[in-house]
Amino acid sequence: MARLCGFKYGVVVLVLDLLKGFLPVLMASQHGGWFFVSLVMLAAVFGHAYSPFLEWRGGKAVATSVGVFLGASFWITLFAAAACIGAVLLSGFVSMGSLTFAVALPVLTILTGNLEFLPVAMIIMLLIFWKHRENIQRLASGEEKPWRKSKFKDLDNE
Repeated sequence: MARLCGFKYGVVVLVLDLLKGFLPVLMASQHGGWFFVSLVMLAAVFGHAYSPFLEWRGGKAVATSVGVFLGASFWITLFAAAACIGAVLLSGFVSMGSLTFAVALPVLTILTGNLEFLPVAMIIMLLIFWKHRENIQRLASGEEKPWRKSKFKDLDNE
């Protein structure tokens, strides 16, 4: 959205997508156990990715996934977001950061012992990879548009 409409609008959409995941999970965690929270997490992410209001189209599920995990497990989200930001800064590609975030979710879920959220983390990882399949093809063929120049481009040319 930031690339399409400008930085300010991109930030607003990012915050709204985060809240779209965070608020339902926060409310669910006060009224139900981990299974109910897991269902709400998946509903928020899939509802964002396949909105009935947008003819079953939607976003790529990353920001809403950050929101749902922020509501369910702060530490998993913090470390997965750090991995995401690191991947973007090192590679120059936002899609690489998104995919890194997706892989970090189940790994960190296991490492932190929050195994009740492992199925959700795995499903969300698969969904993010599915929604990024065109980005993955462009990354593989070298045609993906970078956010900025990679830190490793200069090393690759030596």
